Amino acid sequence: GMVGIPKRAWPPIQPELEEVPGLRRALEACEAGGGACLSERFLVATGLSSYKEHQAEAAALYRLDAAKSHDAACALAQMHEHGLCAESEALRLFRIGADAGHAQSRYELGVLYYCGDDCVEEDEPRAYAYFLAAAESGHQGAAFMVGDCLNDGAGVRRDNGAALRWWVFAGDRATAARGAAPSRSRSPRRRSSRRPSANSRTRPARPSAGDARRRRESY
Repeated sequence: GMVGIPKRAWPPIQPELEEVPGLRRALEACEAGGGACLSERFLVATGLSSYKEHQAEAAALYRLDAAKSHDAACALAQMHEHGLCAESEALRLFRIGADAGHAQSRYELGVLYYCGDDCVEEDEPRAYAYFLAAAESGHQGAAFMVGDCLNDGAGVRRDNGAALRWWVFAGDRATAARGAAPSRSRSPRRRSSRRPSANSRTRPARPSAGDARRRRESY
């Protein structure tokens, strides 16, 4: 029930595996000095998390700080998410982060309820509420999905003008971030076909990210 995390838009810093030895030394130095070392441990775990052979260690490092760091809890939840059901550790950790205002956790819950699966029932209003809460914190992917929901009337009254404003906001966030790295916020898709949009022929093209329950990568 646990998987590694392919490269994606979050977290913003994702070290490569060859960087991990240097990050370990920084972590050891921090721990020797008696520091909390939350950011140092998170970087080591994130550098390991995309590689199947290192996922157990990555999860163990995230777990050490999950009670103190919403970033660590969210990353651990992402590793647990695949293969687990509604009252899973993933859902529990995402909810803790969302309740505390963690934007990525709110977005992850929005994806779960937007897509639905055998374990989490599709719930458009709840998905929209989580997307909106994350978008209001500046989350680019959530802002796009708020626009998508408004455009389609998914969980909220259809408002094409408001949808366009959120899409523009999401595009502005992507442009601002593009100087550091290409934007790869995933756009979730449901297992079933979505109902057609009222103006699907004229709306901006949306990047395909495949099944959001099986694939974590997008742009």
